[in-house]
Amino acid sequence: RCLTTDLDERLDGAKWASDSKTYYFGFPKNGKRVIFKGSIDNSTFTSIIDKEASVGRPSMAANKLAFTMSTPTSPNEIYLTADNGKTVTQLTNEASEWLKNKTLSKTESFWFPSFDGTTVQGFISEPSDFAAGAKGPVIHRIHGGPHGAFGYGYTDMNEILTGKGYAVISINPRGSSGYGQKFSDGTYQAWGGGDYQDLMKGMDYALEKYAFLDKDRMGVTGGSYGGFMTNWVVTQTNRYKAAVTSASVSNLISFYGTSIYPDLIETEFGGMPWDNYALLWHFSPMAHIKNVTTPTLIIHGENDMDVPITQGEEFFIGLKKMGVPAKFIRYPNEGHGFTNPKNRLHNTKQLLSWFEQYLK
Repeated sequence: RCLTTDLDERLDGAKWASDSKTYYFGFPKNGKRVIFKGSIDNSTFTSIIDKEASVGRPSMAANKLAFTMSTPTSPNEIYLTADNGKTVTQLTNEASEWLKNKTLSKTESFWFPSFDGTTVQGFISEPSDFAAGAKGPVIHRIHGGPHGAFGYGYTDMNEILTGKGYAVISINPRGSSGYGQKFSDGTYQAWGGGDYQDLMKGMDYALEKYAFLDKDRMGVTGGSYGGFMTNWVVTQTNRYKAAVTSASVSNLISFYGTSIYPDLIETEFGGMPWDNYALLWHFSPMAHIKNVTTPTLIIHGENDMDVPITQGEEFFIGLKKMGVPAKFIRYPNEGHGFTNPKNRLHNTKQLLSWFEQYLK
């Protein structure tokens, strides 16, 4: 018996309470991650933790609920409640010493109407030292998935970028989680369709709303599906002066036969690729490589089985043949998301250097 049919959300991490009649679960909601409580007796749900924050999966013991929680100005700490969220106690304070002498960015949410009237959410993180009346460079970050989402949580990359003087725009286009299933289905058979238009409309809105953003010094970056979309963006527009694409898909046809996730293409594009080659090629950045003028840094792990490094190789060779400034950095022994601290540091320095070269 499905207890949560009436909830149009992507639920996870359910835990039973000790009475075996109620349970707790989390889900993304409008840029937040929240915890709700349900009962086996009905389909009504009670909000337990619903803040402008990112809450981890709940853990239950002796009628106490423990969870991690992060905000834009605080990395994850552990919290506890014994009265269904009325009183919340912070158990750890691991980040306080680390953050004591640091100035963090200011992050806020904004909403805008997209090309078809759909309302879409975005976030902006501002450097703390923008001079009044001055304009500063902008980095447009694109999340993975396509069903991931940005939100109200601490993000180290945002702080690295804002610390170097960049404003950061993060938009949750159709396909993102936390806005209902219809919105999440918005990328079906169209990676690079409505999602791309949402991203461009969101950037237009941000440039109009925040006068300190310099439209002539914009960069774009993302990993995995965010890398795919970064590749797609530079084949569709030259408004960005630099791009950094990580673990990216460039050819949806060859991706199908080399990734450990062939069912991703079957699910996202509605069938077997050999019945769909025209559609897959249309939405492959490689099909539009001749349009690219944006200097592009390509980053990929040699052991990436999710998105094999051949995807980065295809895009790199295409850019070089077209005479586009391009650099390809390969990381041995790294997969889909880096784990070696030295490689992560090197990767970050290379990203900053690329944007410094073309945006500063």
